[in-house]
Amino acid sequence: MHLRYALAIEETGSVTRAAEQMFVAQPNISRAIRELEASLGMKLFQRTPLGMVATEDGKPFLERARHIVQEIESLKSVYESGGSARRHFAACSHGGRYVAAALAKFAAQQRDENFLYHFAETSTASVLSGVAQGLYGLGIIRFLLRDMPKLRHLLTAHELTVEPLFTTPLLYTVSERSPLAEKKTVRPSDTRHLREVTGEAIWSPEAERQDISRRIRVQDRDSQMLVLSRTENAYMLSVKEDKVLLGSHKLLQRPSEEEHSAVRDAVVFRKQYVRTKQDKDFLNHLEEEIKIYTK
Repeated sequence: MHLRYALAIEETGSVTRAAEQMFVAQPNISRAIRELEASLGMKLFQRTPLGMVATEDGKPFLERARHIVQEIESLKSVYESGGSARRHFAACSHGGRYVAAALAKFAAQQRDENFLYHFAETSTASVLSGVAQGLYGLGIIRFLLRDMPKLRHLLTAHELTVEPLFTTPLLYTVSERSPLAEKKTVRPSDTRHLREVTGEAIWSPEAERQDISRRIRVQDRDSQMLVLSRTENAYMLSVKEDKVLLGSHKLLQRPSEEEHSAVRDAVVFRKQYVRTKQDKDFLNHLEEEIKIYTK
């Protein structure tokens, strides 16, 4: 319901009117929005003379939320109509080519025409929120290993459990013309006058306090590469990328000099969630692709 509450506030411009529209007490909506913002690590709304207005961070999230709610309504209509489609696979991920490869193999082996599939590529914060609200059965998240204690607190609060997939170094992806290209390793201070390209694949408990004026938010991976290739004063924090892909965009990667900069990918579930056969099949394909990706 958290997403529906947020969309109701966006539509009405008021927590009070949203509560009336949703037939719930105002404190319940206020609490739900605080929980949602905490899980996302960003503010969705700001108070103005015209009422509650979506923040610049909140606008793209609410747009994605609207699509998710529409998908859920579509699923409900199928089930409630008594149709033959009774099973579905719903998962989400921060992205990554190994995830896409696993999904492609998984989908290719499915033969049930009445089976419903829903897979979303979004930010890690949105993955956590979507799984916690039951919109997805499982999600794949990415976070800095040093942030595990803070993430564990969030997972406990939302009754989520996490299973590690693999750990890999954090790298700086930059244009061959970038000032960082000349460095063997990169320190955070080296990026002081540069702009960060981000799709928020890596979860950060500090996201809400980061200076958004120095960030270029691009969700699509190919678009991220294009922006980096044409912006020499920009960088992106990421994991190992395919050398052919980097070369085609005239990009390169440099390791971080910062201690504890390892990144971990993991699968997240609700604690009471019972995995389906399709979940298990998908995770098996995921393990196979990880072996290829990390070798």
